[in-house]
Amino acid sequence: MTLDEMASRARKGKQALVVYSPASGRARQLPQALSSLENAGLEIVQALPISDLREQSAQGQRWLEQGIEVVIAAGGDGVIGSTINHLAGSGLALGIMPLGTSNDIARSLAIPLALEDAARTLARGRTRMIDLGAAYPLDPSRAFSEQLAEGAAPIYGYFAHVLTVGLNVHFAQIATNVATRKRYGRLTYPVAALEVLRNPEILPVRLQFEGLQFPPHAHRQQQADRPVSVEYAELSSRALQVTVINAPIFGGAWQIALPGSSLEDEVLDVVVFEEFGSGQLGARLASFFNSPPLDTTRQGEHDATETLLRQPAELTGLPGIHHFQARAIAISTGQSPQPITLDGEIVGQTPVYVRLLRHFLPVCVPGGDAAP
Repeated sequence: MTLDEMASRARKGKQALVVYSPASGRARQLPQALSSLENAGLEIVQALPISDLREQSAQGQRWLEQGIEVVIAAGGDGVIGSTINHLAGSGLALGIMPLGTSNDIARSLAIPLALEDAARTLARGRTRMIDLGAAYPLDPSRAFSEQLAEGAAPIYGYFAHVLTVGLNVHFAQIATNVATRKRYGRLTYPVAALEVLRNPEILPVRLQFEGLQFPPHAHRQQQADRPVSVEYAELSSRALQVTVINAPIFGGAWQIALPGSSLEDEVLDVVVFEEFGSGQLGARLASFFNSPPLDTTRQGEHDATETLLRQPAELTGLPGIHHFQARAIAISTGQSPQPITLDGEIVGQTPVYVRLLRHFLPVCVPGGDAAP
């Protein structure tokens, strides 16, 4: 490389590739987001719609070889989840421009929702290694312990936020429908929630845990003789939903947070909604969201303020709702395979084996001189 070429490269900003979705909640702000990135000093090499990548094999290594330094998911949790499946294992960093409706992954990482601040984070922030969840097909004809030893390949995919079986899959089918989103806009999620609560399906669920433990905030509530940690354990239930959570904040503007959980805690949070009596489901779920949403006009304020405003989800105190933590979990639903979602996208079915991948993905987060 000549001196002129070296000087020209030094003048360029960080080489970025942007992945976006026209269906994201704030997709209209994409041009503004791209301008904010360029103003912050990033060089946008290419902007791709997520639809161009859905049927392709993982592109992270190829992008890395092309000189891309950061791949920016410009959208919500679904766009981030799909982008992660191209990056995981390549060493290429993920960046986030939060253009979604809920932006739960961005909130879990304290990434500002104001576009200028998010762009500054990508340009001058720091890199943080976060945990990911990975989902694999589970062979019910073989012993669970055998597949644990093998690593159970091939995988359905990775997730940063959440894997769900049951109620929320139906919710995702409605909430991600393009026609529904155009019709109801910001009311899409409440409308989808009302629809799934009308006729919830009860599933026979069998859960097998590896490294089961009780959440730290629940220890005080356990009986003195109840074990805090169990290497292998099993639970059978009739359930509305099983949720495996990696990113601890959910609920969009409500910012419900799992106490003591983070994207670096090296465990997955498992929440089981058991079958409730007639008429009780809505009341139980409503108890999660018993606080008004945060004022989204203040999205650019300091992270510490947002942290103070988050509402803790004390799951263990609600009848019919169980909260565990584990390194891995197998989920079976009897003779009827059920679809599963990873970060809101339907990608496979039960039985499924889910495990934590420790500090697996580099992500651009606030730090250094990038704090708003």
